[in-house]
Amino acid sequence: MSICNQQALYRQVKESENSQLMSKLLVAYTKNLANGCIVNASQTHKIGNKTVKSYGTYPQKVTESDIKMKLKAGQSIEQILKPYIPEYHQFSCLTKSYHRLKKIPETQESTLHKIRLNIERTKLMKPG
Repeated sequence: MSICNQQALYRQVKESENSQLMSKLLVAYTKNLANGCIVNASQTHKIGNKTVKSYGTYPQKVTESDIKMKLKAGQSIEQILKPYIPEYHQFSCLTKSYHRLKKIPETQESTLHKIRLNIERTKLMKPG
């Protein structure tokens, strides 16, 4: 789900299996996973009784050189992505709901879209 606007690159990777394209997609995916695909989100959000800050684009720095260095060091994709996966319970619940509802043919596209937006908003939230 964190491919965001990288579908064309994803298709290229699937067709060619070019390692440079794979690295480029991994960097884009990591940035999107870490920081979401939404720009200009509001600055604070209420979650229960907590207020959390959100930031604009890419508050977590993800660089191609860092990703390549981790790959060369033998880290798995899962190990590389783990620090960028939001730890909020809401993120996990929303992604599970999205995948579950996507399998149900009666689910309206607008419902899936709302869940995706909330997943992206959750990626932007940082502890306040």
